Amino acid sequence: MAPLILVTKAELAAELRVAKRTIENWMLWGTLPKATYLGRRAYWPRPIIEAWKHAQFSAVLKTPVPIAQQPEKFAVAPPKPRRLARQIDNSTAATR
Repeated sequence: MAPLILVTKAELAAELRVAKRTIENWMLWGTLPKATYLGRRAYWPRPIIEAWKHAQFSAVLKTPVPIAQQPEKFAVAPPKPRRLARQIDNSTAATR
């Protein structure tokens, strides 16, 4: 019987090249598989993480977007500046 290899938050963050806080957020949002806790530390079995990574990245690799069809980085115009609620119309200022 092969030994069970467990992955910690820090190891998973280093492997995916994200911050440890990102791993914690993914845990809260349900993005990652359910962790097993020993005390306060979260662990995942290596086969579960490998299956999760395969599922996440295989969907991306099946439908790549050609570079020519990718949207422009700044295609959307910036929002118009809003008028402040405290600004008083000139026509009503004379009547006060």
